[in-house]
Amino acid sequence: EAHNEVLSLVGYIDKDVAGWLGQSSRVPELLRARP
Repeated sequence: EAHNEVLSLVGYIDKDVAGWLGQSSRVPELLRARP
């Protein structure tokens, strides 16, 4: 949830950076893999 909030905040500043983070971030994958 916090990861999505950060992406949203970055999107207000720079949409290109937000798009890049959304595609290259491993956070969602790591959260799904946690025990």
